[in-house]
Amino acid sequence: MRIAIYARVSSDDQAERGTIENQLEFARKYCDLHQLEIQDWYKDDGVTGTIPLEERPEGERLLDDARPL
Repeated sequence: MRIAIYARVSSDDQAERGTIENQLEFARKYCDLHQLEIQDWYKDDGVTGTIPLEERPEGERLLDDARPL
C-alpha cells in the first residue's frame, strides 16, 4: 500500500508556530508504528480549508499523483 501524507495550515501564524510540522511528525510516527511506507509528502502552508483540494497547490499535486497511469 502506498501512503501519501497531506498537511495544511490556514494561516501564516499557524505556519510560523510549526503546526504543519507537528501534523507531519504525527503522521510519520503513525506510519512507523503501523509499518506503512510513505510514498510522498504534501503540505500547503497558509491555504484556507474553504479552497477545494484540487485548487490547492499541493492538493492538486496529490490528486495528480494518485491518478492511475
